[in-house]
Amino acid sequence: MRAIRYFGLAVLILATGFAHSEAAVDHPQSELRAQFQSILDGLNEDSLDKFHAAISASDMTQRIFGTRLIDPQIQDLLRDDFKSSIEQWFAESFPNTGGKEIIGTLIDFQEQGNQGSALVRYALPGYRYAYHRYDLQMDDRGRIIITDWLNYLMANRFSEAAGEFLVSMMPSDPAARRMLDMDSPTQRQVFQMRELLKAYRDKQADRYFNIVEDMDPTLQRERAILERSLRMAELSSDRVRYKAAVLGLLEKYPDEPLYFLTYIDFFTGTRDFERGLNTLVRFQESLGADDGAAFARMSAFALALGENDDSVTHALRAIEAEPTLEVGWWSLLRARTRTKDYAGAIEAMSRLEDDFGHVLDPQKLAKDRFLRVLVRQQEYIDWDETRR
Repeated sequence: MRAIRYFGLAVLILATGFAHSEAAVDHPQSELRAQFQSILDGLNEDSLDKFHAAISASDMTQRIFGTRLIDPQIQDLLRDDFKSSIEQWFAESFPNTGGKEIIGTLIDFQEQGNQGSALVRYALPGYRYAYHRYDLQMDDRGRIIITDWLNYLMANRFSEAAGEFLVSMMPSDPAARRMLDMDSPTQRQVFQMRELLKAYRDKQADRYFNIVEDMDPTLQRERAILERSLRMAELSSDRVRYKAAVLGLLEKYPDEPLYFLTYIDFFTGTRDFERGLNTLVRFQESLGADDGAAFARMSAFALALGENDDSVTHALRAIEAEPTLEVGWWSLLRARTRTKDYAGAIEAMSRLEDDFGHVLDPQKLAKDRFLRVLVRQQEYIDWDETRR
């Protein structure tokens, strides 16, 4: 699957210089799960046909319209152009990967009766991941329906984000007022919110932040404004305002799981690895599922903190959770190399060569400042002689 927009900062942790692939996780297949897996397979093959077929236009539009006060003309526009709108919004919910594919992996599936929940991890370049949790149900004819989904990377629920976008197309005072959490906003505050929505819609960063700076502090700390300031700062590559928006969210919503990925990326960029690790542990727990990629990233954070034994433990959890997840074996290779467990590092290297097609010869390792030490070890020399 390919996406068309990029929001994000360079992630320093887990940058290895080697390509990676996603795990193939085997689970028993119920009918609901099998139908969802078929949808995900289609997305991985750049097809949205099954995804579209699983979304009821009438149900989804009513859900979107129920989230916000949306102008009737805008409602009609969505009804007339529902399919292409859904496709565009879905694509724009991922970063721009520069043409590289985004592959989704189903890492957890829960169901009860005709209801279900599917957690999908999408692999992005630079060892970043997006996570979607899809709400599902089976209709009376035995067909899967996607009723809504959470996007942890963009920190939103699809229907709510779509509703807010539609409000911004033609914002009214009542619609702007409803987007604020505060009680009894003043007319000036409502006016500023409405103008802010227009600037955000038109991607006018200078005008947007001029409006924000003219707001009183209470209005500036509104969730709707902090979230938009974060996205606008990313869009305009404004690191100072990005930091201010993240810190504002952290102050008001330190325990909101939807923001955890944003916080983790921020802590990575500021090299606050301890807080990054702690937040990643909380994110993993909030998912309610063993995620090999999260464990692998915990391993990298632990290495950065000098907690080498913990790094090995996290890496082992990664490959235990998902034995075919490549990044887990990279994590184990690095952790075991750091702890001077060279025999254990050789085991990870064998898996990387045999299962993922890498050639870890001395020339390759010499380019990696973390792994070049292996070239001088007798364990590696003996192993390499049997490989070439």
